Amino acid sequence: MDSMIYSFIIFLFNLDCTNSLKLTHLHVPQSVHRGESTWLNCSYDPGFDKIYSIKWYKNDVEFYRYLPTEKPSIQYYPSSGISIDVSKSVSANVYLTESTFQTEGLYRCEVSADAPSFQTVAREKHLKVYYLPEAGPTIEPIKWSYYRDYPVIDLICKSNPSKPSTQLTWLIDNQPSPEQYLSHNVTHNPSGLEVTRLRLTLPYQYGSLVNQFDLRCESRFLLTHVDQLQLTIRSNFFKPQSEDNSQSDNFPDDQITKTFNLTIYQDVESNILVKGYQLMYKINDLVNLICQVVKSRAHHKTKPTLKWLINNEEALADMTEAYQNEDFGEYTSRLGFNLSDRFFNMWSTFDNKIGPKIVFKCVAIHEEVLFRSGKDFIPDLQNNVISSARESTHSTNSGSIFRIDKMLTIGPLAITFAFYFRNFKNLFLCLL
Repeated sequence: MDSMIYSFIIFLFNLDCTNSLKLTHLHVPQSVHRGESTWLNCSYDPGFDKIYSIKWYKNDVEFYRYLPTEKPSIQYYPSSGISIDVSKSVSANVYLTESTFQTEGLYRCEVSADAPSFQTVAREKHLKVYYLPEAGPTIEPIKWSYYRDYPVIDLICKSNPSKPSTQLTWLIDNQPSPEQYLSHNVTHNPSGLEVTRLRLTLPYQYGSLVNQFDLRCESRFLLTHVDQLQLTIRSNFFKPQSEDNSQSDNFPDDQITKTFNLTIYQDVESNILVKGYQLMYKINDLVNLICQVVKSRAHHKTKPTLKWLINNEEALADMTEAYQNEDFGEYTSRLGFNLSDRFFNMWSTFDNKIGPKIVFKCVAIHEEVLFRSGKDFIPDLQNNVISSARESTHSTNSGSIFRIDKMLTIGPLAITFAFYFRNFKNLFLCLL
């Protein structure tokens, strides 16, 4: 009987929530190129409520307000990096005319209902502003130095300004250079752009050189996109009433019904699927949450990296299992645990509105390709070091890497000359 009453209470609660204000969709682009315009979109279902206000915030500072019952209905406030076109903006949808590096931040849409509920719902997302390098890397002229009388090749590969920083890689005969020969540096210029330098200091002995070898500097500009799906488990405690119809704290634990409710928040733009969950669990139930990304359904065409977070901390290794089906383009990660009192007490945090809860997130990280270009340098036989070049450009559909190659080809004659010149110089000094 008690369980029937409890189930009826839960039913009424869910019925009430079904007809209340909901924020159904929030669109804030993860990344925009500097100078581009963009939309911020916030969709909601008022249910039986009447909307009082819609507000937009950047980094907790309000910059836009919509009040449907007032004239004018739209109000906006000056904010760094925010340029609003009021003629295009309407209701909860805001049009930003230009993106600068100051446009970056955490954006939140907040929708509030009028009397009698006065309910407020909100969601937030990060926006980043990027800038592609305008050209490929450059290689500074060779500086000859010596180690134990043998020449050392000393080169610096420098990227063009970008944001975030460009990744550089040195290849020796198409193989990555050993780390001990590399030193990395990133500098920031006054406009907020970043320049990457990768120095290669490569000692070579003449006796080890048989044929010419190639040195290539590769430049890659990567944008990282993150999809996530959030699940929240919160506890319910139902105590049967005593004979005088009052709640008592003196009931033994076996007369207390303890259950857990699970709710899911998923952005409609997300390509993550979750399987295996239940909307209600009992104490000591086994929980198996299966998170899946299918490439054919995703905006991103690259292989994702999946991971589980518990209250924004990475889940323990023995709780997760990752596997993939390359033939169908499916990538899956499973999170499993026993929902015991000990587990819940160890991981839960307290929310003033709903009590103790655990927030689980399945996160899919994609790195995408926007643009590719190649530049190969071939040897100038007269100088034994490089001068002519060939360039090719390729665009891709998936969007987000800017890549340019610059290659040096160094023949043995150049190093042989340097070796003998060095030793002849030493011999000449000794004779003096």
